[in-house]
Amino acid sequence: MSRVLTITLVCLVLIGCGASTATANLDRVDLDHLVLQPNGLPPNALNGTLTEANPVPIFGTDPKIAKAYTRLLLHNDQNVVGEIFVTLYYDAADARAKYDEGLRLSVQPFADQFPIQSPSIGDQATLQRSENSTALDFVRCHAYAVLNLEIPVETMLSYGKQLDNRLKEVACP
Repeated sequence: MSRVLTITLVCLVLIGCGASTATANLDRVDLDHLVLQPNGLPPNALNGTLTEANPVPIFGTDPKIAKAYTRLLLHNDQNVVGEIFVTLYYDAADARAKYDEGLRLSVQPFADQFPIQSPSIGDQATLQRSENSTALDFVRCHAYAVLNLEIPVETMLSYGKQLDNRLKEVACP
């Protein structure tokens, strides 16, 4: 009886460790390879220089973030014309909270026409179109993505679906 109990406890511990190991490995995901892949976007979509956005952390790094991909698209090496931010959080609830916060901040100026909710990308997604750019924000399990590029809506949706499928593989337990 005690042997069965010991084996059961060991199994429960291993199962628990397995779940936390998957989440713990989020900091090892190669976001550079995952976010931009050949033929993922049309060549003219990245019309400029893609540079890493490194905001100086005033209060240190956020311990909730496992990994972040932060790129700005610069035209003539000075004007920001786009952004691609993908953040993996240790806790999926933190990714969802960040998405909700972004949604609250973005809908106010465009409440009459945007955001368009998209059920086909992420667990939840919003799409906004302004004069020259299309913005897509979505959350998928432990991942939160913010994309803003000077591309048509259809191109953004296509890229968003591709990125979402790749994120599903690494951000969902």
